[in-house]
Amino acid sequence: MGRKRLGQARDIRGTPAGKFGARLEQLMTASGMTTAEFAAKVGVTEDAVRKYFRGADVPRLDRWPRIAMALGLRSANELLPDLPAE
Repeated sequence: MGRKRLGQARDIRGTPAGKFGARLEQLMTASGMTTAEFAAKVGVTEDAVRKYFRGADVPRLDRWPRIAMALGLRSANELLPDLPAE
């Protein structure tokens, strides 16, 4: 009935984690970095980056400034899709 079947993915695109993941992937793709390069600059594993993209996880807040710096952003606020840039 309303239960999720094993192996069936949830649609997380509209959730905060899903929006963050989509924004992060967009910014990383625009920067021309590979997942491996980005992960090394931020100090996380490639698997963690893929989880961010899927919205299955979000980075700890202390990593946000490193993520912004790796992407060439002025502020970590630019990582949030619903907030205007400073």
